[in-house]
Formats: sequence, structure tokens, C-alpha cells
Amino acid sequence: MLLKCSASIRNRIESRKPVRLRMGASLKLVYWESERERCERGWKAEITTFRNHIQKLLKDSPSLKPYLQEIFAECYSDASESMSILIGVEIPQDQIVTLEQVLDKTYCP
Repeated sequence: MLLKCSASIRNRIESRKPVRLRMGASLKLVYWESERERCERGWKAEITTFRNHIQKLLKDSPSLKPYLQEIFAECYSDASESMSILIGVEIPQDQIVTLEQVLDKTYCP
């Protein structure tokens, strides 16, 4: 039981990072116009990598999906704050994507 609990806690912690990073890459695509032409393919590759990581976490622990829904707004807020500093543009706090879009392989902002 302790090992299962530890794995669950570890998965919860690990699930935050790819969600924040996925959101950051999406925000770059939408808001960082001056770098888009040069960096777009790399950002799209990042999005794919982070999406695959999130999907693997969910495959290994399907019970994480409600937790991801719970932390999604916070992860977006964290990513938008970081990207505002990086890009030098104020990014609205209103979410531009949903968790379902983040997990959808056909969606790219």
C-alpha cells in the first residue's frame, strides 16, 4: 500500500510539469509573433512531446485525469506568467485552451 501511495503522489507531482510546459509552448505559438517563423516547428515538437508524456501518465494512472482537471487553471496561470516575462507581452489570464484540447493530438493553437 505504501508503494502504491508513493507512486500516486509521484505521478501527481510529475503530472504538473508537462501540463505547464505544454501550456507554455502553446502560449509561445499564439503570442510570440517575432519568433514564430524561426521557432514554430520546435514549439510544435515540444507540444507533441509534452502531450505524449501527459498521455503516458494518464495511461499508467487513469485516476490522474480528475487531478489534471483540478490543476489545469493553475498550470495555465503559471505558464502565462512565465511566458509574459519571456515574451515581454501581457498574456490574458483567460485560458485559451481546454484540457481536452491539450490532450487532443489533432489540436494545435
